Amino acid sequence: MLLDVPTLLLASYIFSWQFPHFYGILYENQQDYKKAGFVMISDEDPTGQFKAYDQMWYCNAFNTVLPVAMALPQVGLIHPALLVPFMYYQSKTFTALTQFKNEKASPASAKQVKKTAYMPFLILLIGFFGTTFYNRYEERRIQD
Repeated sequence: MLLDVPTLLLASYIFSWQFPHFYGILYENQQDYKKAGFVMISDEDPTGQFKAYDQMWYCNAFNTVLPVAMALPQVGLIHPALLVPFMYYQSKTFTALTQFKNEKASPASAKQVKKTAYMPFLILLIGFFGTTFYNRYEERRIQD
């Protein structure tokens, strides 16, 4: 179903995940975009201070990332054991965002934000596919 709870949870997580990933790419390559003549968000916020706060908002417990991740096992999309590595890597992303803010969006700190945003996403993605395949296997095994 298009608007069932699991679908909305996955869409919410991907929506929230994209911000640190996108801003990491943007600020890592900020000078290249400027040289090419592209008008980007980073032109209005060259030090990344405002975007750092936006990213922290999307990565912390007060917004959707953690509550959505906590709800995924409840609806059967991932195994609850995956929340431990997810939380670990999500905290690394938050730490990278703090460094990004403190270093005024240096290319190195932006690259770190981009890199650390991948792991929590991959854990949930692999967990989703693994759990889905396992559940289908169990359904077929029970039917036979």
